[in-house]
Amino acid sequence: MATFEEDVVKAYYNLNNYFTIENVPFHAKEKRTGGKGRGEIDLIAIKINKDNGRLEEAIHVEITTSIDAKFPFISKKGGADEVYKLLRKFFKNDADNKLAEYYSGKYKYQFITSPFAKDVSDKLKKRLKDFKAKIIDYKMNDEAILITIKYNGKIKQIEIIPFTVILKRFLDLIQDRKEYFSKVTIRAMQWFSILKKEYQTIDTFW
Repeated sequence: MATFEEDVVKAYYNLNNYFTIENVPFHAKEKRTGGKGRGEIDLIAIKINKDNGRLEEAIHVEITTSIDAKFPFISKKGGADEVYKLLRKFFKNDADNKLAEYYSGKYKYQFITSPFAKDVSDKLKKRLKDFKAKIIDYKMNDEAILITIKYNGKIKQIEIIPFTVILKRFLDLIQDRKEYFSKVTIRAMQWFSILKKEYQTIDTFW
């Protein structure tokens, strides 16, 4: 069952004219110690050129968020490590083989996560170093981090973006849209968008 965050990300890409496939299961070539022998791709977003029918862009999207923690979050009790998840999702599992079944060309990679910590760059670089991952290129702006990593024999450029950025973009997109969304969570966001527009802020309404 899709999470609220996954529903919003899917709807965001759909509104931007992407065809989406969510929760794509795949089997690992080799079962690793302690592993289940299978995995799941959160979302594949594909844009087709309406004029010539050619594929313009394909994006492999992974989503892992926390309301009360900042990226890159590490649980002191263990079991939650967002940088490890990033490496596992994009470099350690066999998702690439499954992605190639849908599109054999080059994918873009996006990791949607919690809001950034103030010292996100230092923490992220240190944690990647802990895993012996090599940073080839690193750029950061007000909305996202664009990082190229070499790890486990693979080199990938990954956009790391807070879910709050996607959520804001999504709310901007639906602000004046009246068509019906079948997903209950997305329909609720439409109503909150209407409330915000009519009452300026939710605080004023309540």
